[in-house]
Amino acid sequence: MKNHLDKEKFVPLKDIGVKIHLWEPRQNYLIWGAGINASKIYLKFKKFSKLKNLIGFFDNSKKPIQKFYGKTIFDKKSLNETLKKKKKILIVKSIPFLSNSTFLNYLDDKIKSNCDISFIPISFFYRPEAIVELTNAPLMQYELGSDEYLSFEDAMERINFVEKNYPDIFNIDLSGSKDPFENPNLTKILKKLDKFTFITLHTNINNENNLKKINQLAKIKKSIQIVIIINEINLKYNPVSLNTIKKYISKISKIRKINIFLRIRYDNYNLFPKLKKNVFKYCLNKVRIIEALGYINSYENILNFITKKKWIDKKSEIESKLIPWRLKDYIRKSQFHKHKPCLCQRIFPVINFNGNINVCHLYDKTNIVSFSKTLSKKKLIRNRYNSNLCRKCQKFALHRLDIDILNR
Repeated sequence: MKNHLDKEKFVPLKDIGVKIHLWEPRQNYLIWGAGINASKIYLKFKKFSKLKNLIGFFDNSKKPIQKFYGKTIFDKKSLNETLKKKKKILIVKSIPFLSNSTFLNYLDDKIKSNCDISFIPISFFYRPEAIVELTNAPLMQYELGSDEYLSFEDAMERINFVEKNYPDIFNIDLSGSKDPFENPNLTKILKKLDKFTFITLHTNINNENNLKKINQLAKIKKSIQIVIIINEINLKYNPVSLNTIKKYISKISKIRKINIFLRIRYDNYNLFPKLKKNVFKYCLNKVRIIEALGYINSYENILNFITKKKWIDKKSEIESKLIPWRLKDYIRKSQFHKHKPCLCQRIFPVINFNGNINVCHLYDKTNIVSFSKTLSKKKLIRNRYNSNLCRKCQKFALHRLDIDILNR
């Protein structure tokens, strides 16, 4: 039977970008940036032996002549000295929104005249990411005896499946409905991972032990980013004080692996000036502060609001009033980008705690297949492509509902 949603023009889910193992850098190149994205690019270049022509990194905010993965981080002065000897250079932009002219402004006029300079952004490359849940928070009181932490064996089986079927994997997000830091197998899992696989861990710093673990985990695996999510609710309902946060954040490794993620909502505007004044000024050279607009959790809620003109529950309705942007306005804006590819399609597979594989990380109930040792990538992709949810999501242009992109 033909799906009624097929009447809508569907933008197929497909790999976008050049696969790094197929890319051949035939000239000297430089990575612009020395942060998380630069780490991900470097690790993939190293895995597929693409480092022969890499001369280093450029980040003018760093102190002159520092090292990043053993390669030089150039500042403006040292970059100009180096490029004097080059006839041709390719700039790989790890920060995609920076303009080419910004980089050229760092260069002397003579270099701009004599050196052939070209650019490619990080989006030029195929950059798949995956999510593997390590923890589970029981929803009901009677479920409290159920499993809360994924075993080491199950975690590695799922991670190995991702690494085998997606050799270009840029990042694996180890997450869960409970804080992944609480999984007792986490240290063992990190030690076993492929050294070329970049890992992201999120923590809500809901207890002091999680803060203590940050440096320990960063030392175990060099290719890791730890995202600390702080909001009013964390500080209101958990025993972690601002002084405790400051105590541990100030000890964080000098290698910038820690992102402090501040999700802005109407109920926490007053929190950020307090954090900046009392905490972050002590560690700005060690961490990256990200302020991002709050979203409504789970897009099922948004779909329900669009199609039925009501929220799934009272919690969703309250959330909709806390986000600092008008949902209706941005849904209308996203319609103009409806014909473009899904922004979330590169984050796949999403393997939840129970072993179900979801089609998208923005939706809760999107199971397309159960994980097993015999699962093939071909079946996984076929089931994903046939998902009604993707067609329904695109029908209302939610696949383009990204506030930062729509505001550009």
